[in-house]
Amino acid sequence: MLEKLLNAFKNYGNFSGRATRSEFWLFALLFAVITVAAHFIDARDGEIVNIAAGMGTIELIVFLLFILPLIAVGARRLHDSGRSGWWMLFFYIPNIGFVMARDDEAARIAAAGAFFVGAIMLFILFLLPGEKGENEFGPDPHDGIAKSG
Repeated sequence: MLEKLLNAFKNYGNFSGRATRSEFWLFALLFAVITVAAHFIDARDGEIVNIAAGMGTIELIVFLLFILPLIAVGARRLHDSGRSGWWMLFFYIPNIGFVMARDDEAARIAAAGAFFVGAIMLFILFLLPGEKGENEFGPDPHDGIAKSG
């Protein structure tokens, strides 16, 4: 398990190849737990000093440390099921639109809806099993696990 988490950090900016479901979901869980912990540390005095996008200092630092490896492992996870990593834009583009539409309520609602649809779609894609054998993105990551285990 620790090896899978370390693999996501070792491949910090690697957007090529494939990642197993367990590698992706363990890293996503680690990101979520550390982000929530950072949020509570930022709010320990009862108030968060909003540095950027509603995040306090520690939460923003954690976010910045984790965002690139999270996107990279997400792209590799999509590659495992034979899809391009560009599918992740269905999640990130509406999120950017939501932040940019601060004062326009209708635009915020539209961006939030698009974000929700994109998040559900990616969640389902991340749950799908990988293609057996080699695909256009590289060898099956399970082949190495089966041989070494």
